[in-house]
This record gives sequence, C-alpha cells and structure tokens, in this order.
Amino acid sequence: MRILLIGGSGQLGLSIINSKENLGEFKFFYPSSKQLDLTDLSSIDSAFSEFNPELVINCAAYTNVDGAESDKKTALQVNGSSVGYLAKKVEDYNSFLIHISTDYVFDGKKNGEYQENNKTNPISIYAKSKFEGENNVIRSNSETLVIRTSWLFSPYGKNFVKTIIKRSKHDGEIKVVNDQFGKPTYAMDLAQAIIALILNKNSFKNKVYHFANSGKTSWYNFAKKIISYKKIECKLVPVSSSFFNYKAIRPENSALS
Repeated sequence: MRILLIGGSGQLGLSIINSKENLGEFKFFYPSSKQLDLTDLSSIDSAFSEFNPELVINCAAYTNVDGAESDKKTALQVNGSSVGYLAKKVEDYNSFLIHISTDYVFDGKKNGEYQENNKTNPISIYAKSKFEGENNVIRSNSETLVIRTSWLFSPYGKNFVKTIIKRSKHDGEIKVVNDQFGKPTYAMDLAQAIIALILNKNSFKNKVYHFANSGKTSWYNFAKKIISYKKIECKLVPVSSSFFNYKAIRPENSALS
C-alpha cells in the first residue's frame, strides 16, 4: 500500500516511520514541509501527482496554541481550509484519509472523560482551526477517519517530557500548571494504533475516534512522575494557568475516553 505521510518530521510522523511492526506491507512517502507545504495548495497537488497514494495520513498541524492567537490566518489555513483541500484530493484519487485531531476541540467544562459523540466547543483560535479541519474531513465525500488524541510525547521533536527533563537538569525550581487535566499519550502507542487501523480501515471509515493512554493527570503531576522516573532532584512548584498569562485559553479538563 502506498501511503503519503504528511508531517513525517514531527513526533507522531517519526513514531509511525520508526514503528517496526507491520511496516513491511506499506510503502511510505514522507515529503518534507518544503516539498509539501499546507499553505501552498499546489504542493499538495504535486505530492498527489508524484506519489499517487492509496492512503494519506495527515499528522501535520499548526500547533503553537498561543501563536495562533496572533497568527490566526496561518492557523486556520494549515489546520482548517487546507485540510478540506486535502480531503478533496483524497476523493479525486479514490484514496483514504486518516486525519489527526486534538482534545482541544472540547471546552474542558465536563467533569468526566470526553467521548466521541460529546458536544464540541473549541475556545481558542488553535482549537477552532483544528475543529474546522475535522469538519472539513467529516463533511467531505472522501473515505476518512478522524483520530483525536492528547498530550503527545515521544523520543522525537519537542514535547513536555523532554522539556521537563532538560529544565530539571539545569533549573533548581520549575513552576508547572496544576489546573489543567488530561491524558498524556505516548506517540509510539498511537502509531501502532494507526497501523492497526490501516489494516482494518474499511471497518472504521467515516467515523471519529479517540485515542489516549490511560491515566488522567495534571501537567504538574505528570512532571512529578517524569522527574521521579528519571531520578532527577528538582523542586516543582504547582501554579495556576493564570500565572503564565497565556494568550490562548486552555480547556481545564480535556481527558478523552
């Protein structure tokens, strides 16, 4: 199967590429962000023409949550309108699209875990842009699968785990948010789930699914677990989200069922 992997240099993309199991059945194409730029629709055309994919995995996104507040146009294009164009190309090529979305499509007001059919209510520009992308995929005539995930970490790229490890080795004290709750998810686990879904894609098409590791926690408690696991001596100080004066509002609880 010919698979076009968009965002192959990100932590999920690299986790998929470096997964060992079942990859022999797939032929991956993972152009760089310069070769396939979601702000340049002609580069999407070129990639489809060159690779003629049977399946497309879109791991690419504008992920700077605070940056999106001041760069709304780019966020909405990369996460929203360009995803709709991608879905149209998938339809034209009689392909199949797996699109990765986020827990941030929920407003965080629910006490329990969010299920797939719960009401969405994005509360930041980033969240609204990802929600637009979801809707563009769902409303398309393509064969698709949307996967929402949360708090990704991996050996690759930038993520919370690597940041905490790095800072704890150099800083005597770290302030960490203690009023946002969710489920940290290991990107290699999500990669394996995606591979399993590819092998059975016709059983799951045209639906939205959640994938997160078990265990709801706060960023503060997650940080405590990280430095405990790495046996690093560092003082962690719990603080509220307001301490950091974020530009974008974060959901208080984005735990996915």
